[in-house]
Amino acid sequence: MNYIELLNKSNYSSHIIEYLKQDVTRVQNSDKSTLIFTNIEFPLNSPYLLFEPRVPMLKPTRYYQNFNVDGELKRLDWSAGSTRAIGFNGKKIIFISKAVSKEIGDVEKMDHYVAVELNKNDLQIKEEENVLTLSLNKEINGKNLKTNVEEKHKLEFSFIFANNDRAIMPKAMAQQSMYGRSSISQTSQIISKFENYTITVLHFAPHPILIQNYKEFGFEGPIDFQRNCYNIIKQLLNEVK
Repeated sequence: MNYIELLNKSNYSSHIIEYLKQDVTRVQNSDKSTLIFTNIEFPLNSPYLLFEPRVPMLKPTRYYQNFNVDGELKRLDWSAGSTRAIGFNGKKIIFISKAVSKEIGDVEKMDHYVAVELNKNDLQIKEEENVLTLSLNKEINGKNLKTNVEEKHKLEFSFIFANNDRAIMPKAMAQQSMYGRSSISQTSQIISKFENYTITVLHFAPHPILIQNYKEFGFEGPIDFQRNCYNIIKQLLNEVK
């Protein structure tokens, strides 16, 4: 399947660009002390297939896998407008991590915004026993969007994707299982009606907007899309020169 060709024909493309344009106002509202760092266009105006590195059995307070900037762990929780994702468009790989915060009665701001283009050689890519690991440990040059000053930051992550083909449970099944008897039925949050399931291993998942458009990419449903993510990401990595 040529996912990049499908990307360029999809409604997802315009939807994800509109989603990313919402960050302009959020950045404008953010304090100058906020980490607002990029080495690519802002806002992004070309589409990418975005896949989020997530933890098992999602909770609103523990949603994304770890990401550090200059040795500081960035937020792991979910909030509307936030994402942490690896993106592909057939020619480039990008990494984006953004956390949106809003106090009652206040405007939306950024807790942080990092968006960088990565060379394939920047990533350490390892596959062993059906586990794919994408790691980055590098100082990257870019620009602070608030101050327009050139900066350098050390970005670190090690995102793990355990092949989740047999680790996906519909919500109803999970609630009746050992997972339901522990925490999932009380504290897990289904972020989207298109993700009405849980995954019990470290994994990547299509961005919520991407999974809503599963039919455009040839899948019967969201779980079918999720089951194929492991091989999709491997294919997309191989296609980038």
